[in-house]
Amino acid sequence: MQGDLHTHTVASDGSCTREEVFIRAKSEGIEVLAITDHDTIDEPDEDKAFSQKYGIFSVYGTELSTFDYSRHRRVHILCYYPQDTGIIRSICRKTTQNRQEAGIEMARLVAQRFPISVEEILETAGESKSVFKQHIMQTLMQAGYATEMYGPLWKELFDAKTGSCIRACVSPDVFDTVKQVRKAGGIAVMAHPFTYNSIEVLYELIDQQLLDGIEVWQSKTTCEQERFLEELADGYDLIKTGGSDFHGSYASKISPVGKGRTPQESLERLFALKDQRNRLGS
Repeated sequence: MQGDLHTHTVASDGSCTREEVFIRAKSEGIEVLAITDHDTIDEPDEDKAFSQKYGIFSVYGTELSTFDYSRHRRVHILCYYPQDTGIIRSICRKTTQNRQEAGIEMARLVAQRFPISVEEILETAGESKSVFKQHIMQTLMQAGYATEMYGPLWKELFDAKTGSCIRACVSPDVFDTVKQVRKAGGIAVMAHPFTYNSIEVLYELIDQQLLDGIEVWQSKTTCEQERFLEELADGYDLIKTGGSDFHGSYASKISPVGKGRTPQESLERLFALKDQRNRLGS
């Protein structure tokens, strides 16, 4: 049994529908799948029909965008199986509202430079809870002003330091957020710790006993980094997870569903912890 516990759909910044992600998981031999859209938490049985149709067990979760304010770095936290979804929905609602405000402002700035409209960008965003930079770039590509998502125009417009149209989304504090995940009865796993250079805050969260797991196997993580994270997780008896961070055609790096897999032993630990939290919460 193998799982992909980190994927995205059109509900955030992915290009594929939920069913399309299930289809890709099926073709890759994935038996356990988590759709973890950014700051979006659906109903627990949202994927029940797809799960039955494709014979894939669905894990309930989301990826929370947080910030380490002491080091000024982004940190992403995967939250699985929250019992009190109201707590998680509140976190998600604030973040998506902040991201939407930033996204609309970026869309307006880009529309002042190119003959595209904010309405076109909103149409491209479709089901997403917020306008992401990828939606703006996709609109520019469709209008013929770029031929690739993350090329020179992306850098000119959206580089974190020099982009002419970049606007930051305010995210909640990582420590406060993980404490809220724990309060909600959820399972907290740090996503791709090396992507945003989150190793220092990873150690702090471990020391405060706030994390349940670490995403070890991931499409953006090198073999050397995976070995480091695996040894770290083993040393602190944390669950080791894996996920592709699939975004479809909106990905910055080749990452098909199943690239970064969670082995059966880790899945069994995840389910056992979920059951334990359920018993304690009942």
